[in-house]
Amino acid sequence: VMRAYLKRCGVILAEFPQLSKYFKKASRSASGHCVHECGQCSYSTLNKTTLMYHVVGVHLTLTPFLCTQGCGVASGSYNNLRQHESRVHGIQYEKKNSTSPSLSNSGGVGVDGKVPDFYMCSGCKKRFEAPLDLLRHYFGSHMDWDSWKLDGIGGGLGESNDGDDGRDDAGDDREDGERKRRRRVKELMSIDRLLVPKN
Repeated sequence: VMRAYLKRCGVILAEFPQLSKYFKKASRSASGHCVHECGQCSYSTLNKTTLMYHVVGVHLTLTPFLCTQGCGVASGSYNNLRQHESRVHGIQYEKKNSTSPSLSNSGGVGVDGKVPDFYMCSGCKKRFEAPLDLLRHYFGSHMDWDSWKLDGIGGGLGESNDGDDGRDDAGDDREDGERKRRRRVKELMSIDRLLVPKN
């Protein structure tokens, strides 16, 4: 019997109301689509769960998803981690729109001779069938909500807004370049741009 797993992030938002500052009230686009907007930046998406992964990776800078092959790489996005496993470890996941991985019978396999059908927690290495189940566990077991900064934009775990992060100016320049690149990608992938009818 297959265990039911989370397919939507509403349960997580109900259990962890601290996350609500990152979710604006959903609105409708000109074409009638439901649009979910980030409460901290200009990111928007048609899928609320996608917004949850954006918040985890970009604003909270958490890396709850651990590489199943034991190399130690962790990511805030299970999709990015699957891409890493494919690129670095040669594991071939079947490309399909699903929250649970569909596995290809051909191609690379993991260290144990199988293609992984689970997600691994970076905090305790516990295995989960679905990425949202792992995220729910991570928030409940590995987050210190008392020290979590709720003030200010981007106030992730242990973040300081005093401006001195101990990096040199070259590090700041690299970060500025990365910020510009991300902003440009967001502009190119914005909901308004994607939903404009093509003539």
